[in-house]
Amino acid sequence: MTAPTDTSRPTELPRVDRAADGSIPLLWGWRYRNWFFLLLAGSVLFRLAYTPLVPLTGDELMHWQWSRHLALGYPEHPPMIAWLMAINTSLFGTFQTTVRLATVLSVTGLFAIAFQLGRELFDERAAFFGVVPLMLTPFFNAGGVLANTDGLLAFFWAVAVYGAKKAVLDGKRWAWLLFASGAGLALLSKTTALFLIPSTALVLVATPEGRAWLRRWEPYAATVLALLFFSPQLIWSMQHDWITFSMRVGHQSAGGLTLVFLGELVAAQLALVTPVLFVWVVWGLWKSWRNRADSRAVLLGAYMAVPFLSYSAYSLTARAGVHWPAIGYVTGFIAAGAFTAAVTRPRFARRFMTIACVPAVLITGLLLYIPVFPERISMTWSYWGRPEKVSTGQLDNIFDWGEVGATVREVYDQGSGDAFLLCRDGYGFAGLMAFYTPGRPDTFIWKLQRRNGVAYDMWRAEADLVGRDAVIVEERWNQEWFDELRGSFDSMSEPRHLEIHRADRVIKEFYVIYGTNFAGFPDVSADAAR
Repeated sequence: MTAPTDTSRPTELPRVDRAADGSIPLLWGWRYRNWFFLLLAGSVLFRLAYTPLVPLTGDELMHWQWSRHLALGYPEHPPMIAWLMAINTSLFGTFQTTVRLATVLSVTGLFAIAFQLGRELFDERAAFFGVVPLMLTPFFNAGGVLANTDGLLAFFWAVAVYGAKKAVLDGKRWAWLLFASGAGLALLSKTTALFLIPSTALVLVATPEGRAWLRRWEPYAATVLALLFFSPQLIWSMQHDWITFSMRVGHQSAGGLTLVFLGELVAAQLALVTPVLFVWVVWGLWKSWRNRADSRAVLLGAYMAVPFLSYSAYSLTARAGVHWPAIGYVTGFIAAGAFTAAVTRPRFARRFMTIACVPAVLITGLLLYIPVFPERISMTWSYWGRPEKVSTGQLDNIFDWGEVGATVREVYDQGSGDAFLLCRDGYGFAGLMAFYTPGRPDTFIWKLQRRNGVAYDMWRAEADLVGRDAVIVEERWNQEWFDELRGSFDSMSEPRHLEIHRADRVIKEFYVIYGTNFAGFPDVSADAAR
């Protein structure tokens, strides 16, 4: 079946001119694609060099802990990130770089596929104007060094969109298999990928090429195949009372309509995308709607509009994650770049791109600089809506956690050698202790987590810890908890006290205790009931 895109209808988008594509130099005689791949190579090398410089975060180490307990699925997200992390660490060793490697490579692949998508839809210049600003946004640039599910989602999302383009607009039957594979692996990365289904349905309904496919079996078979890819997480969720989905329902709900959360979401986009680029990509979405007679505009607009508008509507009743709408920017930036290339002169377009990207580079540079040199930030600030999460006080969590791990190991070596680590609360702190303690002992949490970090509840219910010794680690002195612990151990050593200093102040305190012959968790019956 061949159904090439009809670009004869009125449109503001660039015409496809394969004869001229790539013949126009950008600078110093180099073509747009040469400059793009030079920037792409530089970006991946920079991220690989940057990853060892900043300690892993609690969320990253939650995913790493999953990779030590491989399963078909997990409470917070599907298993793809854990599976890839397990492969990378088993092949190359367990380091900060190997923990983050899957995200670094995925984001690099995302940019390459997005450029090829823009080039096939339009030309090299339009693809360059769309994808290079995307590369420079703080979200994709700074976020591209963290071991998160969003990088994997974005890569496989781009694969699925490219497959949809080849199938719907180019009429390639085999491309439905590419779409199904990308969509299925995106679903295995993050459930946000479910937006691919209504987005693709919109492309099929709203374009003449797509309506022709509605009478064929391939799109429906591709949807079923994508869901089959997702079946490991579905099976796991079914076995665990659908916790992956139920834990999201009603979380941080306002209890009614509110503009506060929408304002937070928009403000975060202005910061993480930058004001100029955010307005620009929304302009690209609007122009896609205005040019909906062009199937290319429908394709790009649909894959941005569905997640972007859905999360905007969601934020009217509950707080949305600031990173949730970002998946829509992949095609949104391509559309904005194409319209910019079409409606402006080349010299003006280049100047606009330069001016628009400078703030992105500055903000990205600041976001990358601060974690490396947190001691140079003397100001204090917090967001009134979430002061416990969004404040400069979070910088106190960035230091050499290996120093704490070394102290924990010294206490560990005083015992039998078969001890486990026990933290009072917090999956992030537990992950930091597990990773940065030499030997990386098994780590458990005393307090039931209930929501984020609930995998620790499951692991401790499955583990046979009775009779083993434990190294107890707490971030601050907690006499009530220490007294509670005495009923679960035959004996407990005197606390080992460690202070972490920055400039002239103590930013963290830790207490490390050795306990013998663990008797079990007092709420073990609650574990069994989960």
